[in-house]
Amino acid sequence: VGPMAAMKTKQFWLLWLMCLTSTSAGLNVASVYKQFASGKSALSGDGYQAITGALGALFNAVGRLAWGLVIDKVGCKNSFLALSAGQALLYLFFTRLTSSKLSFTAVICACYFLLAGNFALAPPAIQRLFGPEHGTLIYGLVYSAFGLAAIGGSMITKQLMANFGWDGVFKVLAAISLFATFVTSMLSPISFYPGSSV
Repeated sequence: VGPMAAMKTKQFWLLWLMCLTSTSAGLNVASVYKQFASGKSALSGDGYQAITGALGALFNAVGRLAWGLVIDKVGCKNSFLALSAGQALLYLFFTRLTSSKLSFTAVICACYFLLAGNFALAPPAIQRLFGPEHGTLIYGLVYSAFGLAAIGGSMITKQLMANFGWDGVFKVLAAISLFATFVTSMLSPISFYPGSSV
């Protein structure tokens, strides 16, 4: 399926919306975790926060490999469902799960691991849906969702933080991830392309 034909399918826009919503939640946590920790006396310390970020980056790298194995086993739809549902649960209880340095580090590593899945799952999902011939070009179009998530997500977080505090921020991120799960559940193969799968 060529890029113009792909953009006329609901599958393209579902995938784009999945990437936008799921990634915006993950990228927000990656950008505000130090700010969150700095406001908690139990999580203070630049050295500790830097180590947490480094471990998160390591889990991001491992996550890209792990999610690649997951999609090979269960397919792209089930992988995205597990990813977005996992994010929703983690963000829903984020403020309760981060009361100590050990639990905060574990939660941040889990957040980075899930965030990695968005970037690892999108390319093979596109290839499986639209075929390999134009997969890289279609991925370039879908990748615009990641850029919008990075820019728009941080602006939304600032507004939420000002009006609702951290608990409100993470509840909204959980809702966004839950919406990503709903969008993912609607994904189906393209009817006019016999090789399409989810």
